[in-house]
Amino acid sequence: MYALLFLAVLVVEVIGTVNHPNIDLDENELQETKKSARLFVLIETGVIVVLAVLKMNQLYVSYMSIAIILCSALMCLAKMIKQEVKVR
Repeated sequence: MYALLFLAVLVVEVIGTVNHPNIDLDENELQETKKSARLFVLIETGVIVVLAVLKMNQLYVSYMSIAIILCSALMCLAKMIKQEVKVR
């Protein structure tokens, strides 16, 4: 699971965010959203690492890890099916 988490964090760091047609962000909003997504995934990964080191309940660590993995997978899926709006 930690290998998948590492891969998912890399994907989120590279992609940042997907500009969905219903959101239709402009260039500045897109850049700010990407920065926020990248920062958030690093903070959440840090919390996961701290909880794993402190030997907290593995269920909590697993759920947090799966949330990042799912987010990454859905971002990749959105990119693959061309669900992204290009910034004008």
